[in-house]
Amino acid sequence: MSRVPAGSSGRLSGAWRFRVGTGRLDLALVTRHGDGRVTVLARAPVDASGETPGSERHAPRRSVPVAAREAFVRRSLVDEEHGNARTAWQRMAGPRSPRPHQIDVLHEAAEPARPHLRLPAQDGRVDLDLTPSRHEVTLVEVTPVEDEAPPWTDERRPLGKEPQ
Repeated sequence: MSRVPAGSSGRLSGAWRFRVGTGRLDLALVTRHGDGRVTVLARAPVDASGETPGSERHAPRRSVPVAAREAFVRRSLVDEEHGNARTAWQRMAGPRSPRPHQIDVLHEAAEPARPHLRLPAQDGRVDLDLTPSRHEVTLVEVTPVEDEAPPWTDERRPLGKEPQ
């Protein structure tokens, strides 16, 4: 696991490189924003031969500092399947003059995938599993959160159980 260093000034280092198990270099850019949010921009290593599918050999984990017990994690990713209008265009049989509906589909296909989740922090850090797909570029935003939801929104109450 690669730990994101926290500098004495409270800011994270701008960029660093580290060796992965296969010996290839991976590049990640890390920044901390004034509101406590941490962003990580990472990419999958590229195999010029096209033989390596990607994630089987490359599964980096990042440990990111947060100032809360939990964090909201939003990931925007682009790869061969997500956020790739060219792949959609090829699957449409490469129309020379796309019709209006096809153009709408291509615009939608160009949007990155945006999964999100909530992770617990341990010792002031959140562990991110950034297993990339082939040729993936990903932007991860880690935002510290404090649960502000009122107790009546707990999903167990309608089932007769006690709220957390």
